[in-house]
Amino acid sequence: MLIVRKCNTIAKAKMAKAQRRPSTLGIIHEGDCMDSFIKSADQWLEDKKRFDGAEGLWRVHDGLYDLTHFVETHPGGRFWIETTQGLDITESWESHHISSKAEQLLPKYFVRKARTPRNSPFTFHEDGFYKTLKGRVRSLLPHLPKDPIKTSNWIFDILFVVSVLLSTLATLYSSHTIGISAGICMAFTLVAGHNYYHKADNFRLYPNYVFMLNSRDFRIVHVLSHHAFPNSVSDLQAHMLEPLVLLYPGKKSFVTKYLSYIYVPLMVWPMFFLGPHVIKLYQWIFSGKSQHIRDDLLAWILPLFLYVATKQPPLNVLTMWVFIMLVNGFWFGLVGFTLNHYHPDIFMDGDVSRYDESDWGVSQVDTAGEKIGMVNTHFLGLIFLGDHVLHHLFPVMDHGVIQYLYPVFRETMREFKLDLQVFGKGEFVGGYFRRLSTEDTSSRPVGRSRYHTKVFDKG
Repeated sequence: MLIVRKCNTIAKAKMAKAQRRPSTLGIIHEGDCMDSFIKSADQWLEDKKRFDGAEGLWRVHDGLYDLTHFVETHPGGRFWIETTQGLDITESWESHHISSKAEQLLPKYFVRKARTPRNSPFTFHEDGFYKTLKGRVRSLLPHLPKDPIKTSNWIFDILFVVSVLLSTLATLYSSHTIGISAGICMAFTLVAGHNYYHKADNFRLYPNYVFMLNSRDFRIVHVLSHHAFPNSVSDLQAHMLEPLVLLYPGKKSFVTKYLSYIYVPLMVWPMFFLGPHVIKLYQWIFSGKSQHIRDDLLAWILPLFLYVATKQPPLNVLTMWVFIMLVNGFWFGLVGFTLNHYHPDIFMDGDVSRYDESDWGVSQVDTAGEKIGMVNTHFLGLIFLGDHVLHHLFPVMDHGVIQYLYPVFRETMREFKLDLQVFGKGEFVGGYFRRLSTEDTSSRPVGRSRYHTKVFDKG
């Protein structure tokens, strides 16, 4: 525990010297979470509550609601209601409820108006980009096919089974070649599993635990933080690896600016799952910190299964399992961190904000990019986070169905004179590392910079 405390102290000192730029979006999110070396999803929630003005209730726009008695009947499950008490959930509420049912039901739980302005610059005006697009998508809901959802489920299930099978063969034959295949397939399974984080509580969240990704914590980090406030000071996913990985503009040391090109892919990504897991086990064993530890212990199902299935010596099983998890972490980091949000042409809080545009949907377009070859493709989109802008706009929709929104998406984008930012996969990876060494804000407003007509019109 002394090691953990020392790391936190060092991290806070470095962050204090980093001379962070204030949010150019005007969002306030300060507290122990962002300043800690080991960042906690629960601490992010507590820090956010301090500035949301929800007064222990649930805030949607400028209204306060008491959803206590809605926990048991919420179609999305208990988790979302229980976890968001005391928060302003406007962005998540708007993007996760496409039909009009939620709008009709919400007034039943109204308590009073909020006493403070929202700690968010984003708007949802009826004649704005997002609400216009949402209304058009709403009219499509009865006509969208169901079969692609089944296909997504099959893809995820098969990837999970193949990952376990390859892990078993790698352990049985002590083959690192098969182990690499197992780790890559495992990472693809986790990326495809991203399809289920936004949905109602479901059993397909549990395979992620088995592969060492805590679904509960990641739903907070990814859904409530990243999706609602992408690339902002409130985006814990972008802050997660600080101070080792600094994506935001601001003062950076020589090590962070240049050596990160080496240690990020060789050390940070491979340890993305194992590192936090070891720390949580250390805290549990030596300090008795057991919050949600049962969730993390589900990761040990796989090595126990490998031991029973292969009858190999425990040390051999453990060694191969660790190797597979290192490959898993590297590939997940490569796909999950480099291919969507961090190219220098994509807006990051601290950059110049363009046109004083506050529409939440426009902010999603500005903070995400598409990959050439990954637009409107079901399988590749599922395992490489394709159709990413549409996914951010309507995260609750299955990846297999979202491609059917392209006609109205294209129409609305043109109507509001918005451009889709599209990059090659190599451009994205190179742009990610350029972001790591970028200190200054962009010299021009970011966004609306790259419009690939042929790629976009493919939808």
